Amino acid sequence: MFGFKIILITISMVAGLVFFSPLPAYTTEGEGGYAGAYLRVGVGARPLGMGGAFTALSDDATASYWNAAGLGQIKDPQVALIYSSMSMDRLLNLATSAQPLKRIGTFGVSWLNYGVGDIDGRDMAGSPTGNFSDSENAFSLSFGKELSSVLLIGSSFKYLYQKLASQQATGYGFDVGVLLKIGENIRIGGKIQDIASKIKWDTDSRIEDKFPIVAILGISIALKTTPIRISADMEKNGNQNAEYHIGAEYWIIPSIAARLGYNQNHITAGGSVVIPISSVNLQLDYAFAPDVLQQSPTHQMSMVIKF
Repeated sequence: MFGFKIILITISMVAGLVFFSPLPAYTTEGEGGYAGAYLRVGVGARPLGMGGAFTALSDDATASYWNAAGLGQIKDPQVALIYSSMSMDRLLNLATSAQPLKRIGTFGVSWLNYGVGDIDGRDMAGSPTGNFSDSENAFSLSFGKELSSVLLIGSSFKYLYQKLASQQATGYGFDVGVLLKIGENIRIGGKIQDIASKIKWDTDSRIEDKFPIVAILGISIALKTTPIRISADMEKNGNQNAEYHIGAEYWIIPSIAARLGYNQNHITAGGSVVIPISSVNLQLDYAFAPDVLQQSPTHQMSMVIKF
């Protein structure tokens, strides 16, 4: 009976993804035309070095972003700090933590911030009105739990806040995720992101911006003969064509890793160094990945502290 439930959950995830992706394509459109684009860029040097194929892996503090179900794998506290410098003076940063509680599950708290300053303001006639800035934020409370050696589930609640020039908007949203472990080497993950996500502006019209729902299905396979893991994701939101992410991670020795990925016609790469300090492991990650606006590549750096 339990095995049947797992199969049913997997079929439901796939069916949901097919619903959002009736005609998969190998092209993509820019994210900038839809609200909440910063939530779909991808964060963390380790995941981005693997081309953003991390839904079925999600085994560190960034699981709050990639798939909250993965938090259930974390048995010791972790903190991650992520910095990404993008083209056109844009910044994307994440601070997140994971705290396991015995017999309950693992909680995650995170703050994702996207910002750009010194935007050249113009009026309807094209005359300068001075510079302004844009700051978009998601404050998340996540939870993941291992229900059995095979099945993990998770969810995230997000409080959304944006300030554009003198105007402000607030809102909320939800993510849900599932992770299946098939044997020791195969994992299947799925996530539905930005359920009911929207923000309402403090203008006289009280206009609302609704975020597109995103469905992601991923698989991750660890090779038996070498310490290499290969992952692949398919991602689809209701407004755009499907996106595909493929990546590999190779731990050369227990303290040094190399990564290579493919993200929408772009090659990604990265690596990690783990430095033991007393009873703490400090993991430094780097990734070379495409910019969402494809103006130039991004250089993302992460620091993960594992207690």
